[in-house]
Amino acid sequence: MSDSPQIVQAVPQIPAEDVQANIDFYVQKLGFELDFAIDGYAGVKRDGALIHIYHHADRGLAEMTMYRIVVTGVHALAETFQKHGVKCEVKQQPWGTLDLAVIDTAGNCLTFYEDPS
Repeated sequence: MSDSPQIVQAVPQIPAEDVQANIDFYVQKLGFELDFAIDGYAGVKRDGALIHIYHHADRGLAEMTMYRIVVTGVHALAETFQKHGVKCEVKQQPWGTLDLAVIDTAGNCLTFYEDPS
């Protein structure tokens, strides 16, 4: 066993003017589960992903925020999101990934992507 440090997981913190509305979007539209919610700060999780949501009054901050999340089965994920009323589509990128961009209620852009190579 090595004593070398490891980066185990990245947990993005995303801003939202209305934390509860954003929680509802992630749970009802994207299939996440509420992990915790305390005084304007919350965590939602799905499979191996964990996202923290915090209150921030400036929507402009959210609209300039983008996160990428590695997935498998991106086409099936898109179909699931679409069935829940999320407008999204998978796009092939020039660098080879299949990207599924979603804008949450706060204006944050999350790109769920798969690298088929």
